Amino acid sequence: ATVSVLYWGERRRKTKNKKKKQKKKMVTAKQIEDKIKSTIGAIKCEVTDIGEGGCGDKFEAFIVSEAFEGVKLIQRQRMVNEAIEEEMKEIHAFVFKKTMTPKQFEEWSAKQ
Repeated sequence: ATVSVLYWGERRRKTKNKKKKQKKKMVTAKQIEDKIKSTIGAIKCEVTDIGEGGCGDKFEAFIVSEAFEGVKLIQRQRMVNEAIEEEMKEIHAFVFKKTMTPKQFEEWSAKQ
């Protein structure tokens, strides 16, 4: 004869390996500005939060740096992206309004 033993009240839950959602770190325009200034030595750096309600997921940047001298536009943008690599993991979009050398900025400012 076979004896079956039941334990009442015991529930075994099958656990699924669900990754817990990590809270998204809030990135601020000031953090990005400071990082760009310290990394590529920007003379002028204006970063604006353009996300809905300033939610910290979309930013626009205006950057002037001597490090951009003799560097093509795409390479300038790559320099900035590398500088803010960690912050880029937490945001949705980063728009380059302008990336200029000091000379280009002077010429541009004179036209404004």
